[in-house]
Amino acid sequence: MSFASRYYSLLRTLRFPAAAVVLLMGGVYWLMLSRLPHFPSQRPSPEPVKLEWSVPATDTTIDWSVFRGTVAGASLGQPDFARDFRFAGTFFLSGGGNREIRKAVLGVESLDKQVIASEGDEIAGVSVARIFQDRVILRRGEETAELRLSFAPDGLSSDSEDGPEDSKVSESSQFGDRIGTDNWVLKRSSLLEYYEELLNEPERLLQVFDSLKPLYNDEGSIEGYRLGVEGEREFFDSVGFREGDVVRKVNSLQMTSRNRAEFFIRQVVDSKLNAVVIDIERGGAARRLVYQIR
Repeated sequence: MSFASRYYSLLRTLRFPAAAVVLLMGGVYWLMLSRLPHFPSQRPSPEPVKLEWSVPATDTTIDWSVFRGTVAGASLGQPDFARDFRFAGTFFLSGGGNREIRKAVLGVESLDKQVIASEGDEIAGVSVARIFQDRVILRRGEETAELRLSFAPDGLSSDSEDGPEDSKVSESSQFGDRIGTDNWVLKRSSLLEYYEELLNEPERLLQVFDSLKPLYNDEGSIEGYRLGVEGEREFFDSVGFREGDVVRKVNSLQMTSRNRAEFFIRQVVDSKLNAVVIDIERGGAARRLVYQIR
């Protein structure tokens, strides 16, 4: 074997030990260097550079996301006028040209009633600035308040006088709780479960619709529905209906056809509303039933 061949063979044999030695020496050098005392540089440090940040022009529109959440009325940081209002829920309707109409259900203590309000409406000197699915923005002058959806019973008193049959207002059923004379908190999950039952047994669903009998005016148009229970009495009792009640409006919409009732059922199913306000006549007197759906 030639000298070059033996030298090449030796290098191949020693290549791994040599690499290990190089790494070891490098580590020793770094360790010694890190232990040497550090002397600050005598060169003067340069003046710090001052950065100028451009500030965008202030937008005159309000960013609604910055409002701090509150529970259905005035709390710390809320203006005093918010104490007069309780927020029960919202529902959205479709207007002409695919325009969405937003409505909020507000309990107004100074008026002792519930009000269905649109954006821009003024109630007791307070304007409804914006309506969202779970909150409403109110404004009076320069003051702004945000009310968030709550299911507290206070502030949602009924428009009607309490009768002897209404002395007990705290009741529970499979669908939810009665929290006031004409106010309920209903569970969406229970309503949907019940609705699925009716869909699987169409004759029961038909009994519900047949229980609401149309009332016709002199011109032959439907102007409401009178309750004459054909079936599912437990459901009607649970949501506060009585034999002979006349349904005039649902969420401020005149009940002039069964299609409108089916429309609101679909909105509940699709989670597009969290409040239902039903205007009825009972014994010749007007009443308003308010349901919060959670």
